[in-house]
Amino acid sequence: MKKKIAFVGARGLVGQTLLAYFQQDLELFSNFSWSFFSHDSKALTEILSSFNLEFNQNSFFCLSSDSEKLWEADIILTTQGSDFTNRYWPKAKEIQWNGIWLDAASALRLHPDSCLVLPPLNGDYLKFSLSEGKKLFIGANCTVSLLLIALKPLLIPANLIHWLSSMTYQAVSGAGAQGMQELLEEGPQHFPRPIKHNIIPWIDAPSCKEEGLTKEEEKSFEEANKILWPTQQETLLIDSLCVRVPVLRCHSQAITLCLKEDISVHDLEKKLKENNPWVKVIPNTQEETYKNLTPLDYQNTDFLGIGRIRKAINISKSSNNKNFPVYHLFTIGDQLRWGAARPLYEFLKILVPL
Repeated sequence: MKKKIAFVGARGLVGQTLLAYFQQDLELFSNFSWSFFSHDSKALTEILSSFNLEFNQNSFFCLSSDSEKLWEADIILTTQGSDFTNRYWPKAKEIQWNGIWLDAASALRLHPDSCLVLPPLNGDYLKFSLSEGKKLFIGANCTVSLLLIALKPLLIPANLIHWLSSMTYQAVSGAGAQGMQELLEEGPQHFPRPIKHNIIPWIDAPSCKEEGLTKEEEKSFEEANKILWPTQQETLLIDSLCVRVPVLRCHSQAITLCLKEDISVHDLEKKLKENNPWVKVIPNTQEETYKNLTPLDYQNTDFLGIGRIRKAINISKSSNNKNFPVYHLFTIGDQLRWGAARPLYEFLKILVPL
């Protein structure tokens, strides 16, 4: 019998990106029995009708009046955001609902019972967690997911990174449709300062862990390590500074990383391609950078560009760093795809044979 999925949030940016994956993989979609929940069932119907997907017309429900039907599902898939999670996850626990909760929002990422979902890096751990009866699976922060996908060959099976620092340049769509509307001058101001012709070097609320740190920056260390080493057997030293930029889609990151061994730039480029089909390594030349390393080159794709790869010669020459060579690189990826929807889609593939 097909597992029943209650999908909450299909109208949003991440939800529609997930529907686009299903449209390209009708076999996966057909392996489940679907119901859809929204506060506006009419708008939901209009959006779903634009996708080439077969579903029961009686499977649309109004979240405010039909929420009890959520608990009939084997899996709740939500891209609705943390407000929904904070309201309905406690209810699920209260009634002892025994299904799988699959969530794109941040609310439960650091919950002690949650597993962060990034199958190319922790697919085996996710399968093990399911076999152990784990029920709470959460998509990671978008910049963290993009960073780990880009650097995957340097992290698994062996961690070659001593430390890294990421300066992120995050698109307005990371803040939802309202952010895009402001940039396109189709809606009111959404950000604390105007975003058009501007940048805002602060994303999310202040962290309570350290003065001057934002919650977005805090996530880089906590979530990356929870994905890579959920049993805390190792630690990746990582820090970041996050900036909102006037770009519609794709988050970019300028990364400085210190490796545990000295390798040539050529070998580093070669290493980044190993078993990493989603990465395009761009030669560090003016022509190739202009041609192939901008957000426009990666929006609406599952590829991540990595370029500007070079050794930080002056830093590496320092007596304090001579045993740990330092490198620079720049990476770009669509945060609505590998940064949000694609990990959930890949996790559903894991669920099919169970």
